[in-house]
Amino acid sequence: MKAKIILFAIIGFMAVEVSAQTNFDILVCTDRSLTNAVIWSSTPAYLVIDYDGGITHEFITNLPTELQKKYHYDPAAAAAALAKEKQHALDIQAAKIKYQQYLASLRGSNQTIRIYSFDQFSLCEIGGESGGGGVSVSRQKVYLYGLPQRVKDFMVSEDQLKTDLETLQNTPASTPPVTVNDPNDPDPGFTAQMIYNDRLSDAKTERLKKIDDMKENLTKLEAQEIEATTITAYPTGQSYNTIPIWRCVSQ
Repeated sequence: MKAKIILFAIIGFMAVEVSAQTNFDILVCTDRSLTNAVIWSSTPAYLVIDYDGGITHEFITNLPTELQKKYHYDPAAAAAALAKEKQHALDIQAAKIKYQQYLASLRGSNQTIRIYSFDQFSLCEIGGESGGGGVSVSRQKVYLYGLPQRVKDFMVSEDQLKTDLETLQNTPASTPPVTVNDPNDPDPGFTAQMIYNDRLSDAKTERLKKIDDMKENLTKLEAQEIEATTITAYPTGQSYNTIPIWRCVSQ
């Protein structure tokens, strides 16, 4: 009798272990088998399972009986959960459509603006003499989405050229010291100084030429600056941390 009680206890323990299992070498379902299956989460209607074929939603009705019992499958609750999910998906889709319609309505307030600066988070300083419909656009910080790459490339090139020019202007011309080791030279120190002076003069000339070339290139860029940094955009009417959000019109 005692042996039977122990046997029933062992069987009961094994049943608990099976019902609580979430990892399976092979999970046999109604119409397929899932290898190396791991149950991630559950709803009243299905389980989310990761297996060798990827991630899948498996309806609880397709699972072994012990798993249906473990997750307390109830047809009415499952149907209600699926209906709620479907309605949630429809609500999201409707919200997306409404937002796109809202953005389309704002495109009627396009503004012609200039970009004065931007950063990696789309925070820009914008401004303009007048926008669409004669609306004045004062210089301000905005989050501007969809900024054309051509504008970014131009501004980066111009800023880099200005930095290089300033660095060169603040860096005096120089040349390494010269040593003359000619035993036949009556005054090697004087010769070395003369060579050094010639090389330094050449370095100064080369530096001035580079500065002139950079200034010329900068002048050319500045002549294109207004056109290169002028775009069409519109305010969305939204903001982030009190900073207005704008969007570029496709260009």
